[in-house]
Amino acid sequence: MNKFIYLCVMVLMCFNAAAAKPTVKDYALDANISRMKISPNGELIAYTKSIDQRRLVYIHHLQKGVLRVVDATQDKLRGYQFYDNEHLVLFNSITTRFKGYKGEYEYYASYAVPINGGDIRPLMMKNKKLLWPQTNFTRIVGPSNEEGYVLMELFTGQQQASATLDLYKVSLATGRGRLFDRGKNSTIDWFVDEKGTVRAREDYRNHTNKHTVLSLSEDDDWREIFEKESDIPESGFTGLAEDNTSLGFIESNGKGYLAYYHMELSSGAVSEAIFEKADRPVEAAMTNRFGKVIGVRYSGLQPSYDFYDPSLNKDVNWIVSNFPQDSVHIVSFSDDFSQVLLLLEGSSSAGIYSILDRNKKTLEHVADARSQISDGYVGAITAHQITTRDGMAINALLTLPPQIPAKDLPAVVMPHGGPESYDQISFDFMAQYFASQGYAVIQPNFRGSTGFGTAYKLAGRGEWGRKMQDDVTDSLKHFATQGVVDADRVCIVGASYGGYSALAGGAFTPELYKCVVAIAPVADLPLMMKDTQRYTSKYSWVRTYWDRVIQDGNADDDMLEAISPINHVNKFKAPVLLIHGNDDTVVPMKQSLAMEDALEDADKTVTFIELHKEDHYLSNPRTRLEALEATGSFVNKYLN
Repeated sequence: MNKFIYLCVMVLMCFNAAAAKPTVKDYALDANISRMKISPNGELIAYTKSIDQRRLVYIHHLQKGVLRVVDATQDKLRGYQFYDNEHLVLFNSITTRFKGYKGEYEYYASYAVPINGGDIRPLMMKNKKLLWPQTNFTRIVGPSNEEGYVLMELFTGQQQASATLDLYKVSLATGRGRLFDRGKNSTIDWFVDEKGTVRAREDYRNHTNKHTVLSLSEDDDWREIFEKESDIPESGFTGLAEDNTSLGFIESNGKGYLAYYHMELSSGAVSEAIFEKADRPVEAAMTNRFGKVIGVRYSGLQPSYDFYDPSLNKDVNWIVSNFPQDSVHIVSFSDDFSQVLLLLEGSSSAGIYSILDRNKKTLEHVADARSQISDGYVGAITAHQITTRDGMAINALLTLPPQIPAKDLPAVVMPHGGPESYDQISFDFMAQYFASQGYAVIQPNFRGSTGFGTAYKLAGRGEWGRKMQDDVTDSLKHFATQGVVDADRVCIVGASYGGYSALAGGAFTPELYKCVVAIAPVADLPLMMKDTQRYTSKYSWVRTYWDRVIQDGNADDDMLEAISPINHVNKFKAPVLLIHGNDDTVVPMKQSLAMEDALEDADKTVTFIELHKEDHYLSNPRTRLEALEATGSFVNKYLN
């Protein structure tokens, strides 16, 4: 068996310095160190450092120290990536309006930062030949065959309905680019090899529901290798496989889980499953900076991995096996995979960045993500299986307060958003904050959650406010029956779909909760569906998706009204706190405003807090702190 030595290497910080009990600010603000990436040659790392609510991006040579610092406070930082060893490309966004465009939208942009100094260049944002408004300037396929260039997917055309998704070759030095290959009005993705050669293109036509993949031969002839009629594009094409002769894709294995396959570019022939597990789905393909698949990540309460390279597989899985209480996230790696950057978080720490050096056989500690939260103040996270009232087995996470016996604790129930997502063992700032206040935190992965197989996900179709909500209730009752939770001291807190679930809890099981907190919630489902129709074309698969998820294909207005909390305000017993950002482009703030009005008209206790210049995701550390302070005070008021 491989053995690695765990080293404490003084790269950034090598100890968890905090000894005092963390404050609400320590949980709400950005991690001290976050978003760490390693360069292709393994010599550089980039990371975000949070200082007094400022976000500073550091480019750091592992031997020579800091080379450059960029202030990324002004707009919303969405990430960055090394596409060569001389530039870091930053991604950010801003919520704005554009003449002729309905409502607000999120404008995404890319900037090339020369590592050794020089002007920061926006990529392609001054090109007037492109479609406007073009909301996403971050669709980078990977580097091109020419040093210092990347290939970007951008929309070209005068009107949105007829625009084509084309491939551009863009200079990181100047930010300017030229057309590299032209797509169709139906094109949704491109696949390019490490030499910058186009190998395949993916198309989807909304009005005909035709999903196709075309490969490009050496004679520059396009040939269709895949065709499927589907009102929602379901086959997940991920990138070129190892030898460039196949395209990797993720699809159901017919046994209830997603698996990873190859499709030959020459013929469209599909392989047997390359990567699959009997008990969990493939969640995502892992790709290198050229977009080539190197392996897969499986979903579940803790991530696990498979790689083409047997030795990499062995090394990574040895590390995973040695941290049974934590999730081991692979966040970046060098081109030769000799350096693998990991983030470890869970019950044993608030987040540790480490480098797996496969040549030296060491695991080197690089930085504590949240040095203000020492290990002793991290609440233990455990997974539990729960049998619901109709006999379905679901799982839930329980986070317990540090150094307090797990008996008759006040509790916060926190259903996740999505709803087709899931909670896994990780550092959840809100769950850990409530645990630090002495609460047990219950995070149910109710039916309809992803991550646990097709049957688990599909069991939630058409069950908003019904069996999905029953699962939330049954999770609470499970821990109350075990004596962990005091059933008379419980609040429900959620964001997005979790906000809907919190309001549904207040409306449909009012006897269970002493208070309700809903952040960016959906309260009125007919209004949500009308907005979806307003902002998408009548052929859009997005409409079909929401119809299936919420109504299981049964477009019944009576059903939507029946499961909308706004129509059941008279049933509320618990006071309600509504929190919503005025820049939310996912769930408009009018959902919370309408719910506030309805509760007030029914003479219920309700408080509404508007977060200024905040989006759906609490991206701004200032307003995230405002939201957590308000939520914490509200829960403390009614549970203490």
